[in-house]
Amino acid sequence: MKPIRTFIVVPSLPEALAPLKELAYNLWWCWNPEAIALWRRLAPVEWEATYHNPVKMLGSISQERLEAKSRDEAFLANLTRVYEHFKAYMNDHQTWFAKNHGFRDRPVVAYYSAEFGRIISHDRAIAKTMVFGKPGLMVVHICFEMLVNTGEIGKKGFVT
Repeated sequence: MKPIRTFIVVPSLPEALAPLKELAYNLWWCWNPEAIALWRRLAPVEWEATYHNPVKMLGSISQERLEAKSRDEAFLANLTRVYEHFKAYMNDHQTWFAKNHGFRDRPVVAYYSAEFGRIISHDRAIAKTMVFGKPGLMVVHICFEMLVNTGEIGKKGFVT
């Protein structure tokens, strides 16, 4: 029997922890040791149980733990420092890409599929990054719904 309605219940992030959501959906944390330590510090057991997947981890931490961390001054100072480094990185006009192609205030998305040997790129696509299952297995989901609905697929900016 098909369910009438499906509900997904996840803890609500307290306002003080709101930057965690933005950090979780960007792979920047993967190569930043301070960010990795922040996730581990937030919930060490959940960090290991979710195979170092911050998105999945945020959905599995108890509301009580989130509330406690939102009042932990040391954790909030650490979060603020990591988030400031992240924002500085995202707004850096001196990166190789910015120097060679100009700074973009909108995200530029590229998707490479090794199985099919295709590269699809477009600066108006929205990317969500998730890490599933096993350590090191990363799956990038690119939301093309907007592009399909606007007829942008196949226009300049896509290489297949």
